[in-house]
Amino acid sequence: MPTLKNLKEKLENNPRLAPSTIRIYLNHVDSLIKRYGENPTIEQLNQFIAEKCRNRQPAAKYGIKEYLNLIERPNDYAQLVQAKIKKPIRPKVFLSKSELKGVIDSIKKEPYRTIARLQMAFAARASGIIRIEKRRIRKEESRIRFILREKGDKPKIVYLRADMWPIIEPFYSQPKKYLFLEKEADSYTDERLDRRISTVYKRYLEHLKEAAKEHNIELSTHDIRRSVANLINITTKDPRISQKVLGHESMDTTTRYLQDNSEEVTAILLEHQEGI
Repeated sequence: MPTLKNLKEKLENNPRLAPSTIRIYLNHVDSLIKRYGENPTIEQLNQFIAEKCRNRQPAAKYGIKEYLNLIERPNDYAQLVQAKIKKPIRPKVFLSKSELKGVIDSIKKEPYRTIARLQMAFAARASGIIRIEKRRIRKEESRIRFILREKGDKPKIVYLRADMWPIIEPFYSQPKKYLFLEKEADSYTDERLDRRISTVYKRYLEHLKEAAKEHNIELSTHDIRRSVANLINITTKDPRISQKVLGHESMDTTTRYLQDNSEEVTAILLEHQEGI
């Protein structure tokens, strides 16, 4: 029976898979094997996928697909359940610019306050901000250029106003590789680095929630991203701009980030009907 090592070699030879994706697939397959053995039944696979989806980890199914191919059971993939994520119960939060700034200014500890400011500036994922490398930052004449590593390790170029340099200069001036991680992170393996980023993210989320609570707001890091995208859509009235800001390939995904404007559309349509 092929081993996890064989799967790792197979995935690493696939140029379409980012290193972070490979690690996620391997972790899921490792958990699967430890629980059900190297040759799980269809029922066991479906139980595993359903559990992972309840924990918002649908990628487990795609790791299983690679594993089934490896153990020469590719046809079994068609019998697996859909990798569906249950919609969150908590309603989407849309904050104004002043509300966002008020929450961020209430974060008492660095580097979390600066991480939040950059997240608001770029409408980026928090993890992408936390893993910024100093070599990916370049001061230009009228702006500051950043290259973020976004979902799937895809590079994304964003710009910061030149007058915002003082908020990142204290971190940039330190002799280390990463803007917001400790010096020791310079030599971390990819796996250890991911764990460290996850730890910093959890601490950032704790500080963000604590600051938001002072304003009677329940907030997640993704609510910052959603609010900025919605504010840009209100300003430009062009959801394609929000799509570019968020880095989505599909407009359907972007639409889920924006505030429901059905009442506004209805009012416009009723006004249009006058005189018909």
